[in-house]
Amino acid sequence: MPDVDVSRAEVQSIYIVFKSCEECAISATARLWDMNSDVVSLPNVEKLIAELWKVNPDLQTGFLEEWQARNKSASNSATQPKLLILRDEEFGHNLIDSGKRRKSDELVNLGPVGKRRFGVKNGDVLAFCKETALLLFQTIAPFSEHPALVGNYETRFELKFNAYRKLHSGLLDLLYRA
Repeated sequence: MPDVDVSRAEVQSIYIVFKSCEECAISATARLWDMNSDVVSLPNVEKLIAELWKVNPDLQTGFLEEWQARNKSASNSATQPKLLILRDEEFGHNLIDSGKRRKSDELVNLGPVGKRRFGVKNGDVLAFCKETALLLFQTIAPFSEHPALVGNYETRFELKFNAYRKLHSGLLDLLYRA
């Protein structure tokens, strides 16, 4: 593929669209990991989910344990706290270091205001966003799907995810040919 002329309006426009989508994904994912008691988030749902799922007699054996393992893995991810700091400082436009940064032994001294670093690669952030989206999909599947479909939540998530990716690649193909 030849180099893209970044001065073209189409290229600049699509970059803005994708950057906005990335920022929305990061903000929404960070919101799902908020630990404030007044938000609907995965840490707060964790306490309620077993009770809520008990009323679903069609839920497969091991579903809760599988959810708990996926939730624990994401909760313990090194990316999760960095993502919360990124959201607070970059998208929240804090003028001072956030409380989460000041509490982080790893991130507290990684850069002054205006030149902050977050100690995470873009690919890691997007992978964590995808894993959180899968966890959310698994969380709501017992409430929104026919019981026979709940066990296949991961396959259905990947199908939907890949369909959206295909739509994005189609847009990029059109841009490339323009």
